[in-house]
Amino acid sequence: GLLSGLTRRFNLALSSFTGAIPSQIGGLTSVTNNVNFYENQLTGSIPSQIGLLTLLTRNLKWQSNALSGSLPSQIGNLVLMTQFLYFESNSLT
Repeated sequence: GLLSGLTRRFNLALSSFTGAIPSQIGGLTSVTNNVNFYENQLTGSIPSQIGLLTLLTRNLKWQSNALSGSLPSQIGNLVLMTQFLYFESNSLT
């Protein structure tokens, strides 16, 4: 898909986005650094497809939105993550 060509960063922080994070987030399988959605107005749950971002090593910043529900268990697939996993200032349980 369109997202598969990205290899380093996907940054939509501070962009006034609204609505749910689409399941297509799982298409960012080649991104190694920075999948950021912080300080938008995103709602709904975190898609389980987050677990497909297995090459990501740092900077998953989704804080300061209106995300709800619990973190999907698939987040445990991000075994290369070494720093900056932020979800605060949401409505997660």
